[in-house]
Amino acid sequence: MVYGVNLPPGKPLSVAKRKFFEEAKARRELVFGLPLKSRVTGDWVMPMVRALQKSDGTFGGVVYLNTDIKQISSVFQAIDVGLLGSVAFFRLGSADLSAIIHASRDAG
Repeated sequence: MVYGVNLPPGKPLSVAKRKFFEEAKARRELVFGLPLKSRVTGDWVMPMVRALQKSDGTFGGVVYLNTDIKQISSVFQAIDVGLLGSVAFFRLGSADLSAIIHASRDAG
């Protein structure tokens, strides 16, 4: 990573070992990565990643955006699922059930 909010200037950070990097490199389409802890902010985030292509068609790295898990959770909390309902967020085609399960606030 060369540029990012809260990234100290002149101190690039490699994301090449992150799972989302390899997935984006292999699939060459938008990838929604699994939640992870940001090494820059320390917050739990969900990366959205796309591979970059050089002019000769070869892989040129990735561009990505991290969405704070708290923001995603607040969207799910706004969904009225009833007294015993829940919302699950996961990736199709993956054994990784990752994300956010929310029981209704009324189930106290």
